[in-house]
Amino acid sequence: MKNIFVTGTDTGVGKTIISYVLMHYFMKKHKNPLYLKIFQTGCVDVFDKDCDARFVYTNLVRSIDRNFLMDKICYLFKNP
Repeated sequence: MKNIFVTGTDTGVGKTIISYVLMHYFMKKHKNPLYLKIFQTGCVDVFDKDCDARFVYTNLVRSIDRNFLMDKICYLFKNP
């Protein structure tokens, strides 16, 4: 499978939603997609309500732990 890279500027343009839809689609096709958030800003912790990886994976997998999410975020910054 080819890699898909979702990018965009500004907050609230739909990058996370598009990523979630793509992840959902490929999981339904019995693929093993990976959502990786290189830079996450505006969060203190991976379980913050504004953490994109938490949103994507809790809506797909339901059961996740801190280490699982920490593996999907390379850099986490409090300030956006």
